Amino acid sequence: MSSKTWAAKRFWGDVFVVPLERGFGVKLDQRRVKTPAKADLIVPTEGMAQSIAAEWQAQVGVIKPQTMPFTRMANSAIDKVTMQFGDVADFVAAYGASDLLCYRATHPEELIDRQSTAWDPLLNWANQELKAPLSITTGVMPIEQDPVSVSTLRALVHELGPFELAALHDLVAISGS
Repeated sequence: MSSKTWAAKRFWGDVFVVPLERGFGVKLDQRRVKTPAKADLIVPTEGMAQSIAAEWQAQVGVIKPQTMPFTRMANSAIDKVTMQFGDVADFVAAYGASDLLCYRATHPEELIDRQSTAWDPLLNWANQELKAPLSITTGVMPIEQDPVSVSTLRALVHELGPFELAALHDLVAISGS
C-alpha cells in the first residue's frame, strides 16, 4: 500500500462567473462549484464570485484549499453559518461584553498612547454610529458593559447576512475583538 494521501487535482480548463437568480456562481468548464456539503456555491456579489473564480483559476496541479480564502469563507457561510446562524451570531455578539478594545494598559505611556490612537476611533464609531457606547478600563479585571449597548450590538450582529457574519466571525476570532 502507498502512504500517499489522495488529493484533488485540477480537472478544468476554463473558470467563469455566472449570474444566478439568488446571486453569482462559479463554473469550472460546465460544472458548477459546490461546497464541501455539496450545496451550490452561490455568493451575493459579483466581486466575490470574481475573487473565487480567480482562486480556482490560479490552481495548478493539486488543489490547495489553503490558498483559497474567498472560497473557504463562502463554503463556511453556506455550509456552517447558514445552518447555525443563531449560535454563530451569539458567539460573535458575546465579544461586545468583553471587547479587547475596552481593556487598556497601565504602562508604558507609549503603549497607552498607541492603544488610544488606534482603538478610540473604533469605540467612538460604535458610540456614534451604532448607538452602543462601551466603557473603558485599565488592566484585565472584567467590567460590566451597559446592557443596552450589549443588546444593541447583539441585535446588529443578528441582522447580518450569512456571508457578512462569516467574515465578521473570522475577524473576531483572529483579533479577539
